Amino acid sequence: MMNFSLYNPSTIEEIKQLFTKTFSDSEGENEGLAVGGLTYDLGTGINKPDLW
Repeated sequence: MMNFSLYNPSTIEEIKQLFTKTFSDSEGENEGLAVGGLTYDLGTGINKPDLW
């Protein structure tokens, strides 16, 4: 079962690690690092009003 919650900026490192591990396991380490970095950039670089 999947639980959804609102984005909390304090969890960005945990989210980055999740995406990095998931994509590394399925697509290789380089892809995992790229997707993890993109996830972090999106999570820290978008103004909150733009998410709405």
